Amino acid sequence: MKVTVIGATSQSTPALFRSLADSPCLRDLQFTVVARNVERLEAIARAIDMVGKGEFNIERSDCSRIGLACALDRADVVVIQVRYGGLEGREFDESFPCEFGACGDEGLGPGGLSAAWRAWPHLNGLLEQIQQSCPVAKVLLLTSPAGILTRLANFCWPNLQVKAFCELPWTTLQNFNHQQAEASYDYLGINHLGWIYNLAGRDPFPLKYWRLDTERDQVIREQRCRNKSRAAELKLLTESALRAYASGSIAEINAAIDSRCAPWYSHALAPLLESMISHQSNIHFFFSEPNMGWNQSFADNDVLEIPSYWDHGQLIRRPARSVPPGNLVKTLTPFVVYEHIATRAVLVREKLALEDALEHHPWVTNRANARGLASAIVAGHLECEVLQ
Repeated sequence: MKVTVIGATSQSTPALFRSLADSPCLRDLQFTVVARNVERLEAIARAIDMVGKGEFNIERSDCSRIGLACALDRADVVVIQVRYGGLEGREFDESFPCEFGACGDEGLGPGGLSAAWRAWPHLNGLLEQIQQSCPVAKVLLLTSPAGILTRLANFCWPNLQVKAFCELPWTTLQNFNHQQAEASYDYLGINHLGWIYNLAGRDPFPLKYWRLDTERDQVIREQRCRNKSRAAELKLLTESALRAYASGSIAEINAAIDSRCAPWYSHALAPLLESMISHQSNIHFFFSEPNMGWNQSFADNDVLEIPSYWDHGQLIRRPARSVPPGNLVKTLTPFVVYEHIATRAVLVREKLALEDALEHHPWVTNRANARGLASAIVAGHLECEVLQ
């Protein structure tokens, strides 16, 4: 099975291969790692080779049109983990919303819309190349924001199999009794905003990012008082890790991998790849994808986060055991509506459409703030283009 990883110079990429290093399925996996920065890719490839003791079947490619076409040729799985705009873009997305009374985040709220506005023209071009080179491949998105980008991908490229995926609901379940969590739970949500419910008589349990909604004022105060942004912290970690990957010992490489926890590999992507070969898994995977009748409270084209499992060669959606509580549906619906309007705004690329989308977001309190946020997104995007 050929797996193509696009955006492979992420600091955390070697963590994926370390998770797979002892897998019995390793011999059946062929990888191509793709990145724009060839020097950084060499360092990443060295780290992969060392954590895998030279056992990985791996090729490297640049992002030229020819290089990308070769990397995608006959791919069975395409993992897209490109951070469009780099960590500078993330820093902007996490900071500017606070000026207008909204929480800053790389994938949620106004920051998430900013990330989508910046990413979509590039991601759209990449999906076109995937359509030409490997149209039946499974396309897995790790690029934020999951909901809006998945909506855009499915609207513009309906023949591709594009889903975003996230480990957070599964790792949240692991806080409960492991066997009990596997056998008995229901879930309702969109990426990073969901609840575990119907679990052994417990009250619905929210994912940690609901704090951005329920404790909004406190979160904004914390974000304004930070000495260093998360993006700035990641930049330092990345620089240090790349030095270790380029010339360090195996102990130094493992320490660099451990410096940033990457559960999306160990609890999601690595088990998913293993499941695709072994045809079964006891892990539940959570995909952002069109609803298509899975939950009767939402439209077919609404993108929800849906639990699935692999069984005998098929990825099967886990049906809900009970109807979700009405208060959860009522709380989630405005966010789903917002993502629908935000998707249109990113497609038409008009400032007024951005304002309309932002005004519908539950965290934006008035039209004036929506107008200011939209202006900041457009200006920040233009600045990013100049920097590139």
